[in-house]
Amino acid sequence: MKRLEVLLDAIAAVNGFKDPESPVYRARNPLALRYFNNGFAGNLRKFPSLLGGYGAGLYDLKVKCSGESRAKLEDQFNLKGLIRVYSLPDQTVIYVTRFLRKALNDESIKDTTELSYFVEQ
Repeated sequence: MKRLEVLLDAIAAVNGFKDPESPVYRARNPLALRYFNNGFAGNLRKFPSLLGGYGAGLYDLKVKCSGESRAKLEDQFNLKGLIRVYSLPDQTVIYVTRFLRKALNDESIKDTTELSYFVEQ
């Protein structure tokens, strides 16, 4: 199992992607990616298919987890900082780490896990 895909699944789960009435589900956008204009976040991006939204999400995570992003990641490029970049409440990291531990069978994952962990395989 690829770690980046599991990370995307974890964030999608806390975004409400499984709820067919949620905006992220209807936009086929599991990470709730937004349009950016002049550095400001705009409306939710809409994708024609789940594959399109999932692919865009994987690309976005790869850029952020490899340290190539222009987005300001707080907390030394770790899970807690990533959650903040996606404008999710800080306590969301608890659910993301629980999901990741179960899916990857790795109890060492915590909010301070470096993002590079998800691109190294």
